[in-house]
Amino acid sequence: MIMQFITRENCLILAVTPANTDLANSDALKLAKEVDPQEYAEFLHCKGKKFTDFDEVRHEIEAETDRVTGMNKGISSIPINLRVYSPHGK
Repeated sequence: MIMQFITRENCLILAVTPANTDLANSDALKLAKEVDPQEYAEFLHCKGKKFTDFDEVRHEIEAETDRVTGMNKGISSIPINLRVYSPHGK
């Protein structure tokens, strides 16, 4: 059902999920990548690096969480800044 909405030319996909919900992040990012394969993502902490594989984005979120909070997957007030670019998001 969601595919009929997100495949429209004028649709901008913004996947917002809790930072501690790994499965939701993965599913949302994979769905966005399936609909628009030309999208890429950039993290503020990885200046100049474009992520086109959204599995890598998920792994980078996990890695940055570990760097900031340690291996206990704790909660931090420090945000992870992620931008996803799409040629359709004008």
